[in-house]
Amino acid sequence: YLSAEEIFGGGAFYDAGVATMADMLEYKGLLYDTQVIAARFKASKACHKCGTINEQVTLARKVWQCSNCHEIHDREFNAAMNNHRLGTNQVET
Repeated sequence: YLSAEEIFGGGAFYDAGVATMADMLEYKGLLYDTQVIAARFKASKACHKCGTINEQVTLARKVWQCSNCHEIHDREFNAAMNNHRLGTNQVET
């Protein structure tokens, strides 16, 4: 999982791209009667077991251990678990 902000580093380019993407997703959601969830959530940095945020996780770091519950995470799998929980309304943002 890579956010646009992580790829492009923020700034006006990021803001314009995210706004355009949000508009497209909102349109498609209405077209297909689907709920679109917009949230700023650090899915790859949050432990999917206890919710602790690890700011030390970088794109180069594929595996990390939670400092709170000591669960070992694969970054992509952990982000997928967090995004799934977010999509099923099981996590606070």
